[in-house]
Amino acid sequence: MTFALPVFSLGSVPADPDRADEVLELAESIRDTEREQARRVSLGVTLRAQLSFGAYLERRAQTPSLTFRDHLRTSGGAIEVSPIAHGTAS
Repeated sequence: MTFALPVFSLGSVPADPDRADEVLELAESIRDTEREQARRVSLGVTLRAQLSFGAYLERRAQTPSLTFRDHLRTSGGAIEVSPIAHGTAS
């Protein structure tokens, strides 16, 4: 696999070329999750339902500082959260 510099992952976070396999694995995971979400939408399950948006609104009413990203992290819906995304993977 060959990568030209600069290599960017997740839109704006530079990735070390030595970590290309990690970035590729994360990208494939995001792709697979999004494909599954799209498949479920085609079966009539809205993205709103898949991401428990109603539950988020209820929780946010009790905790106004709650962000949607935090909701996704705690509900397992965040697909971009990884050590690579946060620069902590080794």
